[in-house]
Amino acid sequence: MEVGKPSLTNIGEGRIEINVECYPTATHRCSEKAASELEERLKTTLQSTYQSKFIDLSPLCIQRGRQCWVIYIDLLILEGAGNLLDASSLVVKAALLNATQSNSLLLSVFQNNPKSVEAEVHQFRGDMLPLFVTIHKIGKTYILDASKEEEACSLSRLSLVIYPDGSIGSLEQDGCCSCQLESIVEMSQLATSVGKKLNHALVKTLELEKQLRS
Repeated sequence: MEVGKPSLTNIGEGRIEINVECYPTATHRCSEKAASELEERLKTTLQSTYQSKFIDLSPLCIQRGRQCWVIYIDLLILEGAGNLLDASSLVVKAALLNATQSNSLLLSVFQNNPKSVEAEVHQFRGDMLPLFVTIHKIGKTYILDASKEEEACSLSRLSLVIYPDGSIGSLEQDGCCSCQLESIVEMSQLATSVGKKLNHALVKTLELEKQLRS
């Protein structure tokens, strides 16, 4: 987390920059090309989800149009086990909540100015930040956190952005087969139920960790 310049399109907000690096062992083919494709897909999906269009980043603004807090999140994926998008979203949400825990940070407004001012950093609320939940369909069965073997048997999957209150931000359907409307509704209901529990469990875990450190 550091002081930077706001984007030209959102001069009154801070920025979140997500970078993903994957080892070839994180892919099914264990190749550098597949790893690069996975990196780009995860980065694009996560960056588009945690942007100012969906999250209020105005608390990260220091001086409108001049200075803001920039939160950098680097994901290093060594091995592919379970759903990487879901796991990555857990890491991103935890990083954002941890990065803004401090009540204040000191920064120098101008390089030549020896005086520093105290810039308050408002902590992200847990209910502001969503998680991804991916549901695989194998036959008539729905599976969460599918293994590589289960993914190979899955003909359709649905990835949903779930907020702590159970609302759905977006959904993306993938696979070689389409889903009927009834299946999409059932998969969305399951993802909503699991997403609410995951969001709650993550926030509680971070709160417990903070208590243990204090």
